[in-house]
Amino acid sequence: MNTIALPLPALLPATNGKTASAERTLRRAEAISVSRDRSGQAIRALTGTLWITQEGDREDYIVEAPGVFIPTRTGRVVVESLTPAARFVFGAASI
Repeated sequence: MNTIALPLPALLPATNGKTASAERTLRRAEAISVSRDRSGQAIRALTGTLWITQEGDREDYIVEAPGVFIPTRTGRVVVESLTPAARFVFGAASI
């Protein structure tokens, strides 16, 4: 598994006062690690299947499009594609 820690610069306050979202596409077995340091964030699978794990949680989660995962803890969240390509959005829980 290739894990890449990426900053998500799009997660800045949007003009409407809500948190903007960042869209990412991963290839099979490609993963990213993001920091979840505020509440109200979610990961929505747009295409494909995601494997998600979060720091301090013994459970792993499989999310198929169009599913949503809402992290319950602060800290690192790792998202990996289990399909040839998976597209997801990380941002405000209302995504």
